[in-house]
Amino acid sequence: MLVESVRYYVAGHTAKGYVNFISSNLKGINQRITLNHPCNLLKTRIIQEFINDFSSDYEVEIILSAHGREYLEGLVIPEKSLSIITNAILEDGLNSESFNLAKFVPISENSQKMEQSVLSYFKEAYSHFENALSIHDQLEAVYINEMDFEKADQLAAKFIENTLGDFRSKNKKSVKKRRLFGTNTYEGAVNIVPELLKRVKSRFYLKGRAGTGKSTFMRAVIKKCEELGLDMEIYHCSFDPNSVDMVLVPEADFCIFDSTAPHEFFPENNQDMIIDLYEKTVTPGTDEKFATEIEKITNNYKNEIKNAVNSIKKAREKQVEIEREYSFSRETVKKIANNLLAAMKK
Repeated sequence: MLVESVRYYVAGHTAKGYVNFISSNLKGINQRITLNHPCNLLKTRIIQEFINDFSSDYEVEIILSAHGREYLEGLVIPEKSLSIITNAILEDGLNSESFNLAKFVPISENSQKMEQSVLSYFKEAYSHFENALSIHDQLEAVYINEMDFEKADQLAAKFIENTLGDFRSKNKKSVKKRRLFGTNTYEGAVNIVPELLKRVKSRFYLKGRAGTGKSTFMRAVIKKCEELGLDMEIYHCSFDPNSVDMVLVPEADFCIFDSTAPHEFFPENNQDMIIDLYEKTVTPGTDEKFATEIEKITNNYKNEIKNAVNSIKKAREKQVEIEREYSFSRETVKKIANNLLAAMKK
């Protein structure tokens, strides 16, 4: 019987460029292996091979790819203290053993040249995302000027007391795994929120508008969990990674998340709860009062997001060309996996 796997993103294309949170997910993992090669499909096939081998006996954490749903960036098996990731998410300074795939599938010089074009298009996308973030700040200003911050603080304090008030301190340092629950791809914004919601009993849907304190609310929750020594999965915003989109606390069996577009969801049962910061903390009628201004800002924002996605699509086209430079058989994948497995046992 297969053990259920956990899937998440650690890296993505954002308004702050390419961000990568892999390090916090590998704390305590002793054996770290990095697959080096330009071919995403080759690396994915090898990762999938190990997932198939281990998922019947262990919980496998599967790292998804910002390059597309057909690719993977790694796996982590906490029980075996093992991780296998791709060079795409290898952070500078991260201690990892390199496994070069070029001796099995030689690297094409042509593909190396095309990689520069890919990077150029992504840089273009980051510029558009940055412009979009600047526009988004204008939208936040509209609501910030109409917001009662004292009420927002009271709401957060009440939530923390109701949710975490009965927990005793564990007298240990809180372990925080930083991730993304979605990312920006050539298909637009994607997320795995429904999968994450299945993992906890209590789900809190945080509603509001730009600038109404959703991220600040969740940072207050994070602070309390730190004080109690509770471990957390912190999911950063895939548009602005300085913001928080979800806090999932396995030991307390709950999560709270930003449930607004482009990841808007609604309660599925009586235990799910909505916390609406716009309704409770913003001057009534704000949407109507500033409707024209809000519409103008929103349209400008959407245009920049569209431009960013178009740039990612161009990068994707080049990446597909790179993939076409390589061909390999099922036997090659098995051979690589067996060689890697033998190296791991030494």
